[in-house]
Amino acid sequence: MPRPWDKLPLVIDVSVLRLLLLTLIGWLDHREREALAYLIEENRLLRRQSGGRRLRLTNDDRRRLAIRAHVGSHLGSRLLRD
Repeated sequence: MPRPWDKLPLVIDVSVLRLLLLTLIGWLDHREREALAYLIEENRLLRRQSGGRRLRLTNDDRRRLAIRAHVGSHLGSRLLRD
């Protein structure tokens, strides 16, 4: 027995799909900006609490930071300095 929706053509309106994708991208961008702002503020707070003393990093710490800096190199050195 044929189902009623088998006769309906499968058509997706491109404008609806475009709106959905733009909404998703906007939401993800907003979340990413919030997370970045939080991390920047957290770093400022930690620097202030350390009293300007130099952090003692282990080789593993340096390696992990270097990997993150390489992966996030598209962010640029300006963000890494902040």
